[in-house]
Amino acid sequence: MNQQNVDMFILSKGHYFPSSALLLIRERLNKLDDSYLSNLLSAKFKNPTMGFFFSIGLGVYGVDRFYVGHIFVGILKLILTLVFFVTYFFVLFKDDPNPIFVGLLIILGLGVLIWYIVDIFNVSNAIKEYNYSYLITLLN
Repeated sequence: MNQQNVDMFILSKGHYFPSSALLLIRERLNKLDDSYLSNLLSAKFKNPTMGFFFSIGLGVYGVDRFYVGHIFVGILKLILTLVFFVTYFFVLFKDDPNPIFVGLLIILGLGVLIWYIVDIFNVSNAIKEYNYSYLITLLN
């Protein structure tokens, strides 16, 4: 692929990939024929910014992980959140809640909160890694 086409691809799609992989992508693209350009430009890469917004808005329900393609982790995140809410309402509507359920509620709440915060920072990078592996499969 000629240098202008490689630069055009890197400028238009570079933010979809890890910055550490851009040099490797550039090298791989330089070795390709120009006929690959239209396929690469029309490829559907997942947007890391969209994943970040999913993490902030709906991350507690695992939507961010579903978007990345980590279905099992998304289901686990959703189940943890649902168990937290069920425990919360169970404790809320009891006149004298059992201390075990209150402790469980605190542990679940902290787990949900910590996982939510960690994923806000990790999901964008996971999407970039996903896009990079997808690009490598397109190039092979």
